[in-house]
Amino acid sequence: MNALLSALERRTLIFKLALVISVLFSIALCLGVLSIRTQLKLSKQMQESFELDMLGVSNVKDAQFAYAVMGRSLRQALIARDGAARDAAIQQLNEAEANLNKEIEELRPRVFRDDIKADLNRFTQDLAIYQRKVNSAKAQLLQGDVAGATTSVASAEFAQAGYDASAAMSSLAKRKEAGAHEAVEAAQALAEANARRIFVFLSAALALGLGLAWITVLSIRRPFERVRTVVDELAAGNLDAKLPHSEFTNEIGGLVRSIQVLQTGARQMEEQSWLKSNLSTLSNALQTARTFAELSQTLFSTMGPLLKIGHGVFYIYEEEAQRLRLLGSYAMRERKSLDQYFAMGQGLVGQCAMERTPIILTQPPADYVRIGSSLGDATPSAIAVLPILRNDRLLGVLELATFASFGAKEQSLLDGLMPVLAMNLEILERSVKTTKLLEETQRQAATLEEQAVELEAQKDAIQATEAWYRGIIESAPDGLLVANGQGVITLVNPRIVDLFGYTEAELVGQPIEMLVPASGRGGHVAQRDRFMQLGAPRDMGGSNRELSGLRKDGTEFPVEVGLSQLPAMDGRGVFVCASVRDVTERKAHAAQLLESQQRLDLALRGGNLGLWDWQAQPDVLITNDLWSEMLGYTRAEMDALYDNTAARWANMVWPEDLDRAIANFTRFVQGEIPDYRIEMRMKTKSGEPLWVLAVGGAAGRDEAGKVSRMVGIHQDISERKAAEIEVLRAKEIAEEATKAKSDFLANMSHEIRTPMNAIIGMSHLALQTNLDKRQRNYVEKVHRSGENLLGIIND
Repeated sequence: MNALLSALERRTLIFKLALVISVLFSIALCLGVLSIRTQLKLSKQMQESFELDMLGVSNVKDAQFAYAVMGRSLRQALIARDGAARDAAIQQLNEAEANLNKEIEELRPRVFRDDIKADLNRFTQDLAIYQRKVNSAKAQLLQGDVAGATTSVASAEFAQAGYDASAAMSSLAKRKEAGAHEAVEAAQALAEANARRIFVFLSAALALGLGLAWITVLSIRRPFERVRTVVDELAAGNLDAKLPHSEFTNEIGGLVRSIQVLQTGARQMEEQSWLKSNLSTLSNALQTARTFAELSQTLFSTMGPLLKIGHGVFYIYEEEAQRLRLLGSYAMRERKSLDQYFAMGQGLVGQCAMERTPIILTQPPADYVRIGSSLGDATPSAIAVLPILRNDRLLGVLELATFASFGAKEQSLLDGLMPVLAMNLEILERSVKTTKLLEETQRQAATLEEQAVELEAQKDAIQATEAWYRGIIESAPDGLLVANGQGVITLVNPRIVDLFGYTEAELVGQPIEMLVPASGRGGHVAQRDRFMQLGAPRDMGGSNRELSGLRKDGTEFPVEVGLSQLPAMDGRGVFVCASVRDVTERKAHAAQLLESQQRLDLALRGGNLGLWDWQAQPDVLITNDLWSEMLGYTRAEMDALYDNTAARWANMVWPEDLDRAIANFTRFVQGEIPDYRIEMRMKTKSGEPLWVLAVGGAAGRDEAGKVSRMVGIHQDISERKAAEIEVLRAKEIAEEATKAKSDFLANMSHEIRTPMNAIIGMSHLALQTNLDKRQRNYVEKVHRSGENLLGIIND
C-alpha cells in the first residue's frame, strides 16, 4: 500500500486522473458491453416470442373467429328468406373459409413444439372433414335444395365433425398461449439474472473505483499537506525551511521548485530590506552629526551591534600634515595605548591609507589586539582595515576586529556604508570649513564696516573743515602747495611739511621737482607745462598710474596729487595749487582687503559655496560669481536678467518651493526664528532644479528688532538629496515586495478557498437528500474533510 502510494505521489496529476478515468471507463465499458449483450439476448428472445408465440396465438384466435363465422354464415344461408340473402350468406361463408385457411397457413411456420404440431395436424384433419361437409351443404344450397342442406347440417355426422374441429382448435389455442406465457417467463428470468450480474459487477466496480480514488486522493493530498506545512512555516517567517518533493517531476515538484524560487527571492528581498533599512538608519544617524567626534560616536554606536564588531578604531586623514589622526574608538579597553597619529605607510592603518585598498587579516597574531569585557577577553578571528574614499580622495581609515568573518549580508552593509560615511565625512568637513569661513567673513565684514564708518567720519570732518575754513591752507587735511608757472614753490601748508620732512623755509622758493623721485623728474617739466597750457583740473596717482613723493630723508611714499589752476591775481601770473595726499595706509588697507577678498573667494570656491548679502533699505542683493555659476549663469548674464534686488533670488527659486522659502525668510526677518536655514530647489539656466542649502545670519537689525541686513551662503547639496531619494526608492521597493508577497498569499488562499466552498456546499446539499448508510458515510467524510481544510486555509 505504501509502495503504491509512494509511486503514485511521484506521478503527475494527469497520469493519476488518466488512471482513475481509464479504470472508470473500463468499468463503464464492461458494464455497457454486458448490458448490450443482455439487451440483445432479451431482444432476440422477445422477437422470437413475438414472431412465434404472440403472432401464432393471434393466428389461432383469428382462425377460431373465422371458424365461428363459417358456422354462423351457414346458418344464415339455411334460414335466408330469399335467394339474395342466401347468396350473401354463402359469400360471407366463402370469405370466412378463405380467412380460416389463410390463418392456418400463417400459423403453420410459427409452430415449433411437437405437441402443438400434433394439435395443428389433428385440427387440420378435423377441419378438412368439417369443410367437406360444409361444402356439400353449400352445394345443396346453391342447387336450391334447402331442405337437403338443412338435413345435412342437422345430422349427427355434421355436428361431430364441427365439434372435433372446434375441440382441436381450442386445444391448439391453449397450448399456443401456454407456450407464449412460458417464453415471457423465460425472458423475465433472463432479465432478472442479468440484473443480478450487473448489480454484482457494479458493486465490485464501485468498490474498486472508490479504493482507487481514495488512493489517488491520498497520493495528491499527502504531498500537498507536507508542502502546505512548509509553506505555513515560510509564511510565518522561517525562510530557511526545507521544502520536500523538489525531486518530483510532476506538478507538485514543479510547485515546490516554484516555491523554492519564491523562497530564494524572499530571502534576497529580506536581505535587501535589512540592508536598505539599516543603511538608511546609519545614513540618517550620520547626517545628524555636527562634529567629527559626534560622527565617530554615532558611527560605532549604530554600526557595532549590526556588524557584531568586537572593537573599532576611526582615523581621519589630515591632508595638510599628510597623516592620520585618531578620531574615535569602539570597545577599546586600553584607549591610551592607541597611537594618536599614523604617518602614510606606517602600520596597517598607514599602509591602507597609502594604497587606498582594504586590508583583511583572517588569522591575526594573538598579541595584535584582543577583544574583551569584564568577563574576559579573546583574540579576534578577523581584522579589516578599510579606506574611506570620496572621488579618489582619502578622508580616513576604519579598522574593525570581529570574532567571525563578515557574512554576505554584513559585507554588503559595510560596502554600502563606506560611500555614505565618506559623503557625510566630506559634508561635515565642508560644513566645518564653511562655518569657519563664515565666521571669518563676518569678522572681516565687521572690521570693514568699522573702517568704512571711520572713513566716513573723516570725510565728514574734512567737509566740515572746508566749509568753515575754506581758503585757509594751513587747516587743510591734505598737503597743499602753490607753485608759479615755472614750478617754483611759493606756499605750503603744515601737512606738506609733515609729509616730506622739510621745513616751510626749506620748501618755499625751491622747484617742485625736489619733491619728485629721480625716476620721474625727466618728464615732469613737460607734463607741468602741458597742464599749464590746458588749465583743466587734474587728479594723478589714482586709478591711472602710481605716483610717489620723495621725502627729505630720501624715502619714497605713494601719493595722490590733485592739480588745479588758481586765477591770476595782482598780475602775478598763473599759479597752480597742488594737493598731495599720502596714500600709504590706504594702499596697505586696499592690498589687505584685496588679499582677504581673494582668500575668501578661494575658500568659497573650495567649499562650492555661493555668497550673498542682502540689505533691506534699499532693497539690494549682492552675490558673488560662484552664486551665479552654481545656477549655470555668468555674472554678466545674471545681471542682464535681473536687478540686484530680492527679486533676483525670488525668480531663481523653484516655483514649488517659493512659498515655503518666502515664509521661512519672512519668519527670520521678523525675528520669529533665530537662524535662517532651509533646503530648497533653485532653477538653473538649463531649466533643471538644483538642491541648495541656504544658511544665513543677521548682520544688522532696525529699531524694531527686524533684520535689516543678512549675509549667508548657498551650498550645492544635490548629491546628498540624490542619495536620500535612492534610499527612499529602495524603501518603496522593499514595501512593494512585502505587499506583493501578502497579495500572493491572499490570492492563493482565495483560489483554494473557492473550490473548497463548492465541495462543502455540494456535500451539505447531498446530506439533505435520501442516502443509504454507506453513501451518507462517504459524503459526511468529504464534508468534514472540506471543513477541516477550509479551516486550515482560513487560519
